[in-house]
Amino acid sequence: MEVVCEETFGPVMPVIPFKTEEEVIKLANESNYGLNASVWTSDLKKAKRVASRLVSGAVTINEVLVSVANHYLPFGGAKNSGIGRYHSEEGLKIFCHEKAIILDRGKLNKEIQWYPYKGKYLAFLQLFQSYFRERKKWIRFLQSYLKLLRK
Repeated sequence: MEVVCEETFGPVMPVIPFKTEEEVIKLANESNYGLNASVWTSDLKKAKRVASRLVSGAVTINEVLVSVANHYLPFGGAKNSGIGRYHSEEGLKIFCHEKAIILDRGKLNKEIQWYPYKGKYLAFLQLFQSYFRERKKWIRFLQSYLKLLRK
């Protein structure tokens, strides 16, 4: 049917017979679009299983478009149904430009994480193990750090 190959944006519900759950998921995911999908069944376990496998920006169960009305949920499509999200915290991020800024204070001739890495593995391992244990071992941490500075 032509209606299943186009993005309709309307109150359209094509009814297509299918035999297995696998078949209906395959049919749904073959679409070039994926803005919103609905799963209709009285079997909630099946509904959740099918919904998790649909490639779509949102999936509602026994409902149609309630997800777009909830501003706490991200809204946007998959595949050819657009990129990005709006609404929710995810939607706010689209208006942000994240940037990493690193300042080299110039106090050391080299940093411990810089090249060359050869011969640094054990010292790094000791550094991390001494810091991330329940009781930190500060002397071992400092020894490992100084060893890394010399490499």
